[in-house]
Amino acid sequence: MSEALTDRPDQLDVKSSGLLYVDPISPYAYFYLKQLGRLDTYIDVKIIPILFGAVLAHWGQLGPAEIETKRRHTYQQCVWLAKRFGIKFQMPNRHPFNPLAALRLLVSMGNSRQAIVQTSSFVFEEGRDPEYDFAGLCERLGVVDGDQRIQDDHVKQALKQQTQAAIDAGVFGVPTLVIDRHCFWGVDTIDWVIDYLADPAMFERSEMQAIEQVAWGVRRKRGSGGECMKADDAFVHLSYCSQARADLSSTDLDCLLDISKKNNKRDQITGLLTYSGDIFIQFIEGPKRSIDQLMYRLRGDLRHRDLIVLSEGEGHVRLLPDWDMELVSAYEAHHLLRDALRESDRYSTVIALSRLLAKLQPEFYRDPE
Repeated sequence: MSEALTDRPDQLDVKSSGLLYVDPISPYAYFYLKQLGRLDTYIDVKIIPILFGAVLAHWGQLGPAEIETKRRHTYQQCVWLAKRFGIKFQMPNRHPFNPLAALRLLVSMGNSRQAIVQTSSFVFEEGRDPEYDFAGLCERLGVVDGDQRIQDDHVKQALKQQTQAAIDAGVFGVPTLVIDRHCFWGVDTIDWVIDYLADPAMFERSEMQAIEQVAWGVRRKRGSGGECMKADDAFVHLSYCSQARADLSSTDLDCLLDISKKNNKRDQITGLLTYSGDIFIQFIEGPKRSIDQLMYRLRGDLRHRDLIVLSEGEGHVRLLPDWDMELVSAYEAHHLLRDALRESDRYSTVIALSRLLAKLQPEFYRDPE
């Protein structure tokens, strides 16, 4: 990160305006918001909350916390940055968390700057989890009907529109300040923003224009729709379990299946879902990038919680080629997976799954032969 420059004392005749895209999941957004006062002299900043995970999915990126060594590096850097900035910092007990409810709450409050800053401080100054302690966040923001607000269809749609607007502007990470169609990403770009506002012709100069002429060299392969794919187009399988929302209805379940079939067909994913009581167990298979993006969406789905990955690995043969997604009993799932995997080198997977399925319908359980 560059050394902080002394803020320019000169006043601009007409203040510029910009949009700052943030997500309360990001500690870097917290640091940026803590320093936002440095820009108040030069620019009117409107803060817009967006779903960072959707941005990552659009560009085909993994989040910083999805790579183990990068996750450790990120958190350690945040501790160092906090000391460097002289800012109080405390990680919540778990991270990343699901920020969707907090984001919808902020949207329902009209993207209030004060509420966005308070939410960021709730997470990284107090170290509180806005997903598990949503009631605490609502209390902090003075909201008494938070649970109702986040279910409002207009709020949900507004968050999607804000996120899409960020993507359309070229935003690929948070925090990003967009000024005059230029994206300034990261807490270490505040000095760059100040320099740009003092020199608006910066990007028109030859050295900046020359960047546009640099040719593409080696590029990783891309699948349809622009999603980034691994060079070997890895094919993977994965199973997980989760606990359904207490008030999940049969209509909700039908809707879930309809949407899953549509999306899975598009993303070349096949699989099966079994549901009993309040427990989901799902087996999915497909291109690794598609599976990664689906899992990111599933972790943000409020229809269930406590998602745990049970098994995952690479494969070469699709086990359920004709099923975009089917709801089956634990008994049926046990036998389908047993028969499909009997001859494969991943037979241990079906044993693990069968024992988990037995928890749902033990009267049908029998170890695969």
